Amino acid sequence: MKKTALVVLVFLLTAAAVGAEELEAALYRSIDALSRAYLTEYPEQGMKAGLVILEISENSVLAERNRLGSTIEAYLRDMVNRSLVYELVDRANLDTLLKEIEFSLSGMVDPAAVVEIGTLAGVRAFLWGDISELRDRFLVNLSVTDAETGRVLGTAGFEIEQRALVKIAEELQYSYVAPNGIGLTAHAFIPAYMFYDMYNNNVLGMADLGLAYRFSRNFMLSGALLIAPTFTGEHYRWDEDVPVLDVQPLLAATVDPWGQGGGYDVFSQWTAQFRATFLRLDAQYTLNFSPKFNLGLSGGIMNAIGNVRMFVDIGGDNSGPYYRQQLASEDPVVYYQQPFIDTASVEYLFEDQFLPAFKAELRPEFFITPRIALSARVGFLWMKPLKVREIYAFHASWWFYQEGKDAATWTPDPDFDPGSFYESASRDEGEQRASWIYYGWNPLLRPDGQYWQYDLTSVYAQLGFSFFF
Repeated sequence: MKKTALVVLVFLLTAAAVGAEELEAALYRSIDALSRAYLTEYPEQGMKAGLVILEISENSVLAERNRLGSTIEAYLRDMVNRSLVYELVDRANLDTLLKEIEFSLSGMVDPAAVVEIGTLAGVRAFLWGDISELRDRFLVNLSVTDAETGRVLGTAGFEIEQRALVKIAEELQYSYVAPNGIGLTAHAFIPAYMFYDMYNNNVLGMADLGLAYRFSRNFMLSGALLIAPTFTGEHYRWDEDVPVLDVQPLLAATVDPWGQGGGYDVFSQWTAQFRATFLRLDAQYTLNFSPKFNLGLSGGIMNAIGNVRMFVDIGGDNSGPYYRQQLASEDPVVYYQQPFIDTASVEYLFEDQFLPAFKAELRPEFFITPRIALSARVGFLWMKPLKVREIYAFHASWWFYQEGKDAATWTPDPDFDPGSFYESASRDEGEQRASWIYYGWNPLLRPDGQYWQYDLTSVYAQLGFSFFF
C-alpha cells in the first residue's frame, strides 16, 4: 500500500566549492536525499526504478552562456549510474515522449497522460531541476517526480560559487569535446635532419593538410596530403665551379663557333627545386594528461600521389648545357652542327612506388579552446629512395622507365654514332641519342658526381593546429 507522498525539501548549503570534487559531493548528497524520498514512497521497491534525467533549466544568462545545465546533467548521469535505487534510462529514444512529459510538468497536459507515458517508456521517475543566480553563487535545485502519479516526491538543492561551476563546465567541455570527434588539421612539415644530402640550400618545407577522427579518448585515425609548394625556393644549390668538359665531354671535339675559346669554361651554379604530393595515413594512441593536454604516439604510411618532380637549372641565369643544332649553308647546301646553349629548366620525374615511406612520431597537443588545439609533432620518417624515371630537356628526353634502363647505373656511350641528325632510325636510340645531342651529358649525375634520387628519410618536426567538430 502506498503511503501519502512525502515531499522532502533539502537545501544543502555548501561552502565555497572549488573543483569537481566539491560538486560531486554536493550532487551525491542531493541524489541520496532524492533516493530516500523515493524509498519513502515505495518502501517495498525490489529492483532499481527506471529514471530519466530531463533538461536542467538555465535561469541565468551566465548559466546559459556556459551551458551549466549540461554540466549538471553530465555529473548527474554519473551519479545515477552508481545509484542503488535508480537505473538510468537513455533518453535518446524518448524524445517525443519527453516533450509530452515536460509539458505535463508545466500543467499543459492532463496529468493522467503522465501515467500512460511513464508506463509505455518503462520509466518510474523523472529527475529535473534548474540553475539560478544568487549574488556571486549559483543555486541548483533538483526534484524527482513519480512517473505514475505526477507527484513531486522530493527536492534537494545546494549553492556553489559561480567561478567554480563555470570552471568545472569549461573543464568538462575539454574532457568531452577535445578528445573526440572529427577534426581538420594543418601543419608545416620541416625536416630537421636529412640523412640524404639532397637539400643543401632551403629545407623542403611541406604543407600537411588533413582530417582526423577520434573514435575514443585514446585512439585516433588521421589522413592528410603533404604538399611541397612551389614558393619554397631552391632546395639544392651547388656554387662550386664545375668544368664544362667534365659534364659534356664531347664538346672537346667541337669547333668553337663564337671564337670564345670553347665558350664557357665552367658551370658556376646548379640549382634544383622539388615538387611532390604525398598521402599519409596514421593511427594514434593518445595519453591524456589533462583535459587541455595530451600526448599522441603515432605510426603511419606515406605514398606519393603521381610522380615526384624536380626542376634543375645549370650554370645560373642565361646559361645551361650545350646542345647540338643542325644548320645548313645556302650554296652549296652543306649540313653542319653547332653548339647552342639551352637555358630552359630540365624536368625530372622520379619513379612511383607503393608505400615507399613509413613514419613514427610523438604528438604533444595543447587545447586553447575545447575545439582548437595547437600541436607539435616530432618524428622519424624512413623512405625508400626513388630513382629517376624520366628526364625532359627542351631538345631531348631520357625515357629510362620505358626503355627498361637502370637509372642508378646508366652512363652515356662516348662512341655512340647517330648517323644523320634527323634520321628516324637514330631517334629510336633513346637515352644514348639524347645524351649525344647534349654532347655526352649524363643528366643522372649531380655536379658532385652522385646520382640524383629522391629520399625524405629524416628526423622532422611539424607545427600547426587542429579544429575539432
